[in-house]
Amino acid sequence: MTTLDEAGPVRHQLDLQSLSSYLRSHLKPFEGALTARQFSHGQSNPTYLLDCGAAFQCVLRKQPHGKLLSTAHAVDREHCIMRALKPTAVPVPEMLCYCADAGVIGTPFFVMEFIHGRVFKDATLEQLPPIERFGVYHAMCDVLARLHRVDWRSLAGLEQFAPDGAAEGGAYAARQVRRWKRQVEGGRAVLAEAGVAESGDLAALAGWLEEHTAEAEAYAAAHFSPTIVHGDFKLDNLIFHPTEPRVLALIDWELATIGCPLADLAHCCQAYRWPREHWFVPGLRGASLLRLGIPHESQFVRGYLERVAQPPLPELVWTFYCALAYFRMAAIVHGVHARAIMGNASSARAQL
Repeated sequence: MTTLDEAGPVRHQLDLQSLSSYLRSHLKPFEGALTARQFSHGQSNPTYLLDCGAAFQCVLRKQPHGKLLSTAHAVDREHCIMRALKPTAVPVPEMLCYCADAGVIGTPFFVMEFIHGRVFKDATLEQLPPIERFGVYHAMCDVLARLHRVDWRSLAGLEQFAPDGAAEGGAYAARQVRRWKRQVEGGRAVLAEAGVAESGDLAALAGWLEEHTAEAEAYAAAHFSPTIVHGDFKLDNLIFHPTEPRVLALIDWELATIGCPLADLAHCCQAYRWPREHWFVPGLRGASLLRLGIPHESQFVRGYLERVAQPPLPELVWTFYCALAYFRMAAIVHGVHARAIMGNASSARAQL
């Protein structure tokens, strides 16, 4: 699927007259009408393809309207990080403008370059020949390693994303467990009022993570310097060249922070554990990876560790960060369901 294919009917309306005036004065003048299409992909911040007359196209990303869960929908964070990364080896779109004034379209938003390319939602890449599937996974691994090799301290504005102690490598996993527990608690009342039962497995997983946090963090702190953590690094947040297995842009930086790079690696590798037919995150479990030409998880992890010059990971450490990735995903789905009940989820699939 191309990025153009992703854009369809608008589900969350924009004040196009107000937005048109803003863009003409803050971006550049253009002739003709401003029109918008909304991207179907994404569970958080509504994202639109804007046609500015016949002059140019760009992408607008905004907060949802309505009551929001705390700490979520940080469009200012996304804009700041992508702007800072633009001169580095990490491929990101060019940032065009940021507007904190909710009076323009109802919420803060930013506008960025439109990247024409391919977005792969199916981890098996069935539409590609095996040699290109391998190339796509190779390119994804390479971009992840490039991100984690960036000297973030040299980039203006990123110090604000390092919580207390993060710059020295401290307590990243513990902060993540606390954060996602709060996210679950924040949506619990909404779900309970709607009669949605919550599985006890979520609390059990949180307890296991808390029990093993200290050991996992001690290893990570001894072997990995704090890096930029994308927070949602996976195949469908990469835009690939229209015909080559080459990444043109890494998008969706809402959850980015400074922390342990193993969190990104484990999150990316969740695809190996999700069933192919899963409604929310179709994965690779049960697929013949050798036939498909896709590297096994152990090969992908080894390739990453070689790129960042690190030895193989202890089993408990890898299990911990994979479990943390699952817990975070469960908390995100929990929040998506809560926002759907409140009526301000942005994805076309949020009601499924």
